[in-house]
Amino acid sequence: MSSLAQSRRNRADRVVATWAELRITKTFLILGYHRNAQRIPLAGLKATVGESGSPADGPNGHRVHVTITGLAGRPVRRSQPYSYGTIGAARMFEILVNRAGRQHPAAAERPIPDWTDLPRAA
Repeated sequence: MSSLAQSRRNRADRVVATWAELRITKTFLILGYHRNAQRIPLAGLKATVGESGSPADGPNGHRVHVTITGLAGRPVRRSQPYSYGTIGAARMFEILVNRAGRQHPAAAERPIPDWTDLPRAA
C-alpha cells in the first residue's frame, strides 16, 4: 500500500499513532491497513519496546521491536531496522498504548492523548 493510501486510511480511521503497521485510534489497536484489519480494544493492553543486535551486525542487524500484550491469545510483535527515528517513534507508540491500556473499561471512550498533549521541553 502506498504511503498516500496509508495516510488516507489513517485519516479515515482517525488514527492517533502508527508503528510498523500497528495503528491506534482513541479506543482501538488496529493491525494493518486493510479494510477488514483486526480492531482490538485498547483497554488492558500493554506495549513494550526492545532492541536486538548491534550496528556491528551489518545492515538490518540492529532492530527495534514493539510487543503488545494483554490480548486473548498470543502477543503481537513487530520490528523495524534501528534508527533514531524508529526508536523514538516506537517509544512514543509505547507511551500512548500504555496510557490508553490503563484506562478503566468505563472510561474507554475517553480520548487518549496524542503527541501534541505531551509536555514540551523548556
